Amino acid sequence: MARFMDTLGELSEESSSSEAEDDVPLPKAKKKKALAEPAPEELEHLGYRSGPSILFVPEPKAEPGSSNWEWGQGDADKAAEVEEESRAERERTREAAGSGLEDAARLMRKAQQQALELKEQAREEQRKLAHERRLTFKQKEKRKRDLGMQGGGRNYIEEEKRVARNFGFYSGFDT
Repeated sequence: MARFMDTLGELSEESSSSEAEDDVPLPKAKKKKALAEPAPEELEHLGYRSGPSILFVPEPKAEPGSSNWEWGQGDADKAAEVEEESRAERERTREAAGSGLEDAARLMRKAQQQALELKEQAREEQRKLAHERRLTFKQKEKRKRDLGMQGGGRNYIEEEKRVARNFGFYSGFDT
């Protein structure tokens, strides 16, 4: 007969021989008492609350003659939908559609204008890059120095002395 144990019980056991397990009698299961339903006062005391009951919701009122479950052709709904549109309503609709078209056209023109400006900026940038490609290495390095983006090809101290001379400081050490 196999004995079932919980995980912690198995870990705390010193010896785990199968002979010792067979000798231990199993406790008899107690009969469960029939649980009585708790009283609403007890549940409220424990913190449970009740909501609105569906028992008090009235049943839907059915109108006589409206419960026709056969397939229809939709004639009844079509007759109800047809209404004559007045001249004033037509004019308001035309005006709204016209103003919407004008706004859409204005936005489209603005978008096209922006696209042209972006293209022109891209062309100008390409022209600048082409011009820079034609410069000699010495000219490119001079432009980088003027912008403060010098390359690492020079000595740091010499460069600092050159910058100081540009600001009017002469140390007399390197002359």
